[in-house]
Amino acid sequence: MDKSGNLKPGMLLVSDPYANDMFFHRSVVMLAEYNDEGSVGFVLNRALAYKICDLVEGFPDCDFRISLGGPVGHNTLNFLHVLGNVMIPHAQHIGNGIYWGGDFGALSGLIGAKAISSNDLLFFLGYSGWSVGQLENEIAEGAWAVIPSERYDIMNSDDDLWYRIVYNEPSLFSWRFIPEHPEDN
Repeated sequence: MDKSGNLKPGMLLVSDPYANDMFFHRSVVMLAEYNDEGSVGFVLNRALAYKICDLVEGFPDCDFRISLGGPVGHNTLNFLHVLGNVMIPHAQHIGNGIYWGGDFGALSGLIGAKAISSNDLLFFLGYSGWSVGQLENEIAEGAWAVIPSERYDIMNSDDDLWYRIVYNEPSLFSWRFIPEHPEDN
């Protein structure tokens, strides 16, 4: 577990088990941008019961997963993928073979042609954002553990991702024993 010295795009932020926030309670966020202007990430384990064609008029019907990316910009749609910037021009590589965004028209065309699978792409409604220094402060306060993403299959993540990480990361051993709702004890 990193206390923040290795923050960079592609890292995972694993929320403290006591986080009692509707967006971040037992969440895993993939950091997509980290620079001197702030940070952007996407919650990987908050699936929504929508189809992308329900949200984007004229988009091909498909069953790609859509998650609530965070508390900011719920009128924005972002996507992570493993297709690279050759298949999706203007995509930004964030690490571990994962890319953020790119040409939405090219993506729509690939989906319409059934040229990609659900293991290639994740959609996010909204995102998580931190101002300069805010994320570092939250990590220093213990709100997040920082974990390398290459240990996990991000593109096949589901709502149990937080639990899988906590049970597989020795540095998070003590978190295994904290009940989901301590107030119920």
